[in-house]
Amino acid sequence: MSLNAKNKTLLFVSIVITLFSIVLVSAIYIHQKERLLKAEHEFYDNVESSYEKILSRHQQFYYYRTLANVISDEVIKAFAAEDREKLFALTNQQWKILQKENPHLRVMHFHLPDGRSFLRMHEPRKYGDQIANFRPMVATVHKEKKVMYGFEAGVFNLAYRTFVPLFQDTTYIGALEFGVRPDEFLLEMKHFSGLEGALFVKNYELNLYKEESSIVYGGYTLQYHTLRDNAILSHLQKSGHDFETVKTVEFGGKTYNVYAFPLKDFAGNISAQTVFLQDVTQLHQEFETTIEEFVLFVFGLLVIVLFTINFGFKKIVSVLDQTNDELQKNKRFLQSVLDNSAYAIITTNTDGLITGFNIAAEKMLGYEADELVYKRTVELLHLNDEVMNRSEQWSKELGIRVKLGFESLIIKTNFNLNNEHEWTYVHKDGHTFPVLLSVTALRNENGIVVGYVGLARDISSEKEASRQLLRSKELLAEAQKIAKIGSWSLDFASNELEWTDEIFRIFELDLKEFGASYEAFLHAIHPDDVAAVQSAFTESVEKKKPYRITHRLLMSDGRIKYVEENGKTVYDEKGVPLLSQGTVQDVTASKRLEKKITDYVALVNESVITSTTDLEGTIVYVSNAFCRISQYDASDLIGQNHRIVRHSDMPEEVYRELWDTITDNRTWEGEIKNKAKDGSHYWVHATISPIWDDEGNKIGYTAVRQDITDKKRVEELAVRDRLTGLFNRLKLDEILEYEMTKTKRYNTPLSVIIIDVDHFKSVNDTYGHQVGDLVLKEVANILMSYGRKSDTVGRWGGEEFLIILPNTDLGGAMLAAEKIRVAIANHLFSVVGHKTASLGVSQLLLNETETAFIERADKALYRAKAGGRNQVVG
Repeated sequence: MSLNAKNKTLLFVSIVITLFSIVLVSAIYIHQKERLLKAEHEFYDNVESSYEKILSRHQQFYYYRTLANVISDEVIKAFAAEDREKLFALTNQQWKILQKENPHLRVMHFHLPDGRSFLRMHEPRKYGDQIANFRPMVATVHKEKKVMYGFEAGVFNLAYRTFVPLFQDTTYIGALEFGVRPDEFLLEMKHFSGLEGALFVKNYELNLYKEESSIVYGGYTLQYHTLRDNAILSHLQKSGHDFETVKTVEFGGKTYNVYAFPLKDFAGNISAQTVFLQDVTQLHQEFETTIEEFVLFVFGLLVIVLFTINFGFKKIVSVLDQTNDELQKNKRFLQSVLDNSAYAIITTNTDGLITGFNIAAEKMLGYEADELVYKRTVELLHLNDEVMNRSEQWSKELGIRVKLGFESLIIKTNFNLNNEHEWTYVHKDGHTFPVLLSVTALRNENGIVVGYVGLARDISSEKEASRQLLRSKELLAEAQKIAKIGSWSLDFASNELEWTDEIFRIFELDLKEFGASYEAFLHAIHPDDVAAVQSAFTESVEKKKPYRITHRLLMSDGRIKYVEENGKTVYDEKGVPLLSQGTVQDVTASKRLEKKITDYVALVNESVITSTTDLEGTIVYVSNAFCRISQYDASDLIGQNHRIVRHSDMPEEVYRELWDTITDNRTWEGEIKNKAKDGSHYWVHATISPIWDDEGNKIGYTAVRQDITDKKRVEELAVRDRLTGLFNRLKLDEILEYEMTKTKRYNTPLSVIIIDVDHFKSVNDTYGHQVGDLVLKEVANILMSYGRKSDTVGRWGGEEFLIILPNTDLGGAMLAAEKIRVAIANHLFSVVGHKTASLGVSQLLLNETETAFIERADKALYRAKAGGRNQVVG
């Protein structure tokens, strides 16, 4: 059955809105999923970068430690002379210091060029064994005579080993090895990145040493971990973890990203695996919460939109009533036509030959009377199959054999039975249509049948109208059920009240047990709302205006429902009320959603640091959370530019990049240091995006921020030397890498200065380490006071300091170094009096590596010390 225009439009709108909601929810889901994956990838990149930097720092540390603190002319001579006792005496103090600096240092080992072990500082009684025969790394160092790094299992344990070849003049005399337990890297990752982890050693490496562990999988055995609870490792073992690069696991009600990094020996073979765990529970929960809340929001919005559309049904009902009136008028008109012989009247003789065919029949069937009268039989106008079926039907009904053809049309008339039935007529052009055909007999004066007359009425429009009316009622009932809207009417004259089925469902009343009554209606209303509902209806009738009211229903089990009522009254010409009509809609879901949205907005206002500006950057809205962290009142901020909270430490280029991004209709994201009203500072992670009006015009910008002040403070502690407060070695490496990249990009000069306090060991030996620490602090203060704002000063290690000078060539760096040297020499240090320092300077060369760059400055420093100290060499 085809739908009318009204139903097609309603169906089309409903489908479009539903599809749009599905597409919108899907798009948000995909976007949020991409953000989740991006965040997880950023976590992995940060972990990988931290891990690689730790390894790099470790490599450089022991290489420079060897050159700076272990190897001296006396050590080289003793080693070359194979004087074990003297070598032990010369290096024992350095060995102990290194052990204090790093409790995980397990090996300090001198190797002879012929592959023999000469002196194990960690095991001095064991020497002379041909260690190169089962230590490939040792053999390779002797063969290639160059610095080497990597993991390798030794006699006592698996360690990360650093080999430094030693020369007397140009003669290779052997190599010095340092070995650190691999769990040092776990602890450094936990210290700097807050990540817990575990170390698994390849099973065949454990033939050399064995530590108890019940967790074995993928050919590796757990040896070390920094986990508070290693139960998750057992979970990974059961799940068949095979050290994939990134794996997400659920454990203990939390979600973790598992990052695996191989520990490779110098030849690139994997000796062990490190596993780090990143708790991403909150990230995943935020993703799920965002999707759930958005789905609820879209669903609520969809319900409201559909309700608005369906509310128009009261107009549709009015149209249907008008349609019924039209049908009744049509029926009376058709009856009038019948009364005036407007039927199609066809007469035949007793054999079925057509003898009469009136004008109405001509119009109905498309034939001219001359084409049929006395020329064709009446069977021409009928369907053969229908005639056959009627013959069989009448045969069963009458108990006789009815012949096919004309007899099936007249048999009931011959038996003086009612012979008015629906038949199908065939038009001249071939199309068919239903008619109501009444066949009576024509008799002569003797009562003998001489022919038959058929009065036919085209009932096509009546059948279609009946189908449409039935369909409209079904659609109205279904629409009311879907929209949870019931309708009612009250006849003031008869005091009769009618409810649709949906009202019974809303009030949760049994249609079979309860009739529609005003008392049943009032009984369902919450007692506190009865007076307001009665007042709204009474005022509507008296003042002749529609009414709308939302009130509560109290269910039998104590549940509360919310309904919205709309109603109006029809009056006669004297103003007497005749009929009231209205609707009742269940709006419980939308009320709950409305409260949830209100609560959510309040929560955002209190919890999220957010603000909105116009296109010029003038603040037009701030949340309470923004006011709390900035210590300003909303009245202080609204109407002001965001510069009111700008901190002077933030580079101007950050704000230029921010403004260029958002004015280009893109979203900017980054970390910003702000100044509070009392002069203190705080850090936020900000996301700033353009906002648009309904016509697509950009009207301003909105910013959502996260307080990261504690995180930034922790980060600052992680990159600062605890004694001097200067940047530590790890931070210096990071800054130097950044400055080298910038220098190469913009073709600007870059220089470094390495400062070493002269005869610092004598201070510790004479006055003790506390006085030595005091000297280092005073040197640090001197360096900070003589540095430019663009320079970076840090503690390189021990009594060594490093200054990074961007946009400075060698000459400028030499001048800066000389000023520092003079300042240190003229300074009167507490306790120890005057001290001096030696300084090495180098400028970055084209395509030079960081290692070579620092090494040239380090060599310059040693030339300064060898040349008598208290001087600058570049």
